[in-house]
Amino acid sequence: MPKVDVFPVYRYDAADCYSYAPGHVMHWIAWKRLDRYETVPVVSAGVDEVRVTLTLEDGRILTWWHHEARKLAKVARHPERAAVYRDRGVIALSTKNGEAQLLINCAGSAEGFSPCQTRFRRKYGEPHPAELPGAAR
Repeated sequence: MPKVDVFPVYRYDAADCYSYAPGHVMHWIAWKRLDRYETVPVVSAGVDEVRVTLTLEDGRILTWWHHEARKLAKVARHPERAAVYRDRGVIALSTKNGEAQLLINCAGSAEGFSPCQTRFRRKYGEPHPAELPGAAR
């Protein structure tokens, strides 16, 4: 059987990230523990690249980041369907019928930005060419 390289060299997407650090992928154990925490509804949301500014129902304003801008754009388009697990750094965005949620693991400014961990970085120990400064995005 021929060896298949599962680490193709291509422009990676945040969807290839496997980091469980704040601002990246939600680990299933953290997801299972969310029912222990209360949510606060979102009144409005504004997105700037990978940062989201949330105004909560209780008047607080949070600025968090997430590695995948597409998910944050959904929160900005539908803030009425969003709620925040404020103590956990998670945004829950409900579907139209309310049966499912998109959970977005965010990081605040205290955690700082951490780069995505991709299979390429794991195998070769160096950044993917798309991660280098000046790379086309």
